[in-house]
Amino acid sequence: MLTAKDACGGWERRVEIPADRSRYGTIDEVSEANERILRDILSGPYPATSPKDGLPDPTEAIDVQNFEKLQDAYNACLNETAIEELGPAPLLSLLEQVIAKYPVESACNPMKFQATGIDSASMTKEPHCSDTNGSLTEVIQYLQSIGVGALFSLVVTVFPDTRVALIL
Repeated sequence: MLTAKDACGGWERRVEIPADRSRYGTIDEVSEANERILRDILSGPYPATSPKDGLPDPTEAIDVQNFEKLQDAYNACLNETAIEELGPAPLLSLLEQVIAKYPVESACNPMKFQATGIDSASMTKEPHCSDTNGSLTEVIQYLQSIGVGALFSLVVTVFPDTRVALIL
């Protein structure tokens, strides 16, 4: 009978679990290797290519621009000085937008229904959630529009037989 020790013994002898972790596996090892590769790529210049037949590659200019955009985003995350100078302002701005779209006072906010002293008669006088601007749907639409996944994401998968499946 094949045991886990038989299957993974070589890896266990070769790899030491880092002291700051309670577990470490092959997925962690591959993930760290990929992070190192990406860091090396984004920290360096765009790879030089030689023109074929004396003509420049028409897509290389676009590739260089895309690479520079990726480098800018990567470097922005590494710029701790700028991040410290900005402080919480960017996040607070986002939170203010969400609160404006879905205020606590909204008839649709579930926190409102947890308050004490609300009788059923007063709740029926308020407009239905779909009739108000303070809806969770509006917040989800806003977050999706700025690239923040909220509650769901849209994934397009192309299968080998060329059929396309949309998955929510």
